[in-house]
Amino acid sequence: MAVVVDINEHGERSYKSASQGVLTDEEMAQADKLNGLLEQQIDGFVREHDLHQISKNRIHQYWKFGKMLRDVCESIENVRPEEKELFFQNARVHMNKYQKVFPKDDKKRRRNISKQFYKLATYPYEVAKSVEWSQWSYLFDNTYLMQNTGFDDWFAQVLASGTYRFNESFTRLWAESFNLLLKKVDLSDWTGDEFNRTLTCTLDIVQNVVDEGIRIESREVRRLVKNCIVNVLKGSRKDFILMQMGRLSQEDYVSMISGKILELYKTVETEI
Repeated sequence: MAVVVDINEHGERSYKSASQGVLTDEEMAQADKLNGLLEQQIDGFVREHDLHQISKNRIHQYWKFGKMLRDVCESIENVRPEEKELFFQNARVHMNKYQKVFPKDDKKRRRNISKQFYKLATYPYEVAKSVEWSQWSYLFDNTYLMQNTGFDDWFAQVLASGTYRFNESFTRLWAESFNLLLKKVDLSDWTGDEFNRTLTCTLDIVQNVVDEGIRIESREVRRLVKNCIVNVLKGSRKDFILMQMGRLSQEDYVSMISGKILELYKTVETEI
């Protein structure tokens, strides 16, 4: 499969394929057909949804855009994962015409906005709207989460349960917690269960902190809580391993770690 990855100011197209071989006329014709379809759909979307409408309800509009991208991609037969990356490049070519409508990509963070919209639309809308776009984008930037193929199903269940109230402060503390636990772990032998246990435990730990009435929305408070979490998790590495081995229950691990964090926080909260 070949796609159009750039169109210069003269309308000349650049093509690319995952195979890196010389493209045939047939492959370029198929790429032109896909490019025309994407251009038609993206231009049509922007015409139907003005800038004010999109900025006012970003989750709804970005989810609808992602759904449109998924429909276009699924109309192509046998798209391999590496080819899907090229598909996102082709979409970006036409999104660039509407820079006031769509967020920019971020190469430093490897943030591909068309890919993030596409991924957002894997969730039912009623689930997706429970988290703000800034938090979705932050989670989609996370390498650990995006490498775990089971994350979307797991997270959809978490959101649907209504157990946790995700806001920016909560989401960032949670991500910083599991990042720390996963940082020095060889994940190549991990199963989805091990990964999900880590995500669930850190969710419960952060929730326990919030349930104690600690206002993590304050930047200074969040900084202190983060430092406490870092210190406790670093000092409790063996307990994390025992939990993953099944020699320490998730409930006991969460209770123990939460208790240590709250105890440590009491000694530093006077710094605020």
